[in-house]
Amino acid sequence: MPTDTIKTYLVTDVLIKIFKILDTHDLLSALLVNREWCQVAVPMYWRAPFSYKKKRSILALKIYNLFIDQKNNPNYSSQTTIQNLPTLYDYPLFLKELNYTNLLELDKEIINIDAIFKMLTSRGVHLNTFIMDNSGTNKERIYGLWTKSCYAPIFSSLVHAEIHAPFPKNCVIKALADNCTKLSYLDINLYDNCIVRVEELLNYLNELFSVQKRLSNIRTFIYNN
Repeated sequence: MPTDTIKTYLVTDVLIKIFKILDTHDLLSALLVNREWCQVAVPMYWRAPFSYKKKRSILALKIYNLFIDQKNNPNYSSQTTIQNLPTLYDYPLFLKELNYTNLLELDKEIINIDAIFKMLTSRGVHLNTFIMDNSGTNKERIYGLWTKSCYAPIFSSLVHAEIHAPFPKNCVIKALADNCTKLSYLDINLYDNCIVRVEELLNYLNELFSVQKRLSNIRTFIYNN
């Protein structure tokens, strides 16, 4: 291997270690330094665009809309200038952590969220972390939209999942059981007042636990009144 190539790898490895301890503000500053720093910092800056302040999440959503196939993009308008702007990177490819609740706080329309998932699936995006809290929209249908089988590849590589749903949602656990085998952290908090569904839920949980290879941190709570 040429010496210059070895030096490049070494510099990149060092930058990655340094950038991992930076907060998002400092990471943004780092990616503006030069091209080399930018190439290392951008994937890290865009790995969890919906897990921080609302202002940044709004910008991320606008950027994501640039990558949605326009025939599937309900927000597209030929009069919208931003749609014609080129982008330096394929930003959705860097997504590793999705805070679904925060995303729904920005856009509660099923057709829009569906378009985002279609875009992520077509790009072969694989999440490491998925968070669904109960503080967002109370529309049950959109909460479970991600469990559609066509989006399974996005969640097949999950290692960290936090699922807090304020309503009966066995399809959530079933989706995890069907698609995820690499979980190491699992935090589940569900509500259901039907004994039959609770029994079904417990069966799905048992199935989920049985297929895991390295699950080491588990927290489950099922509220039943």
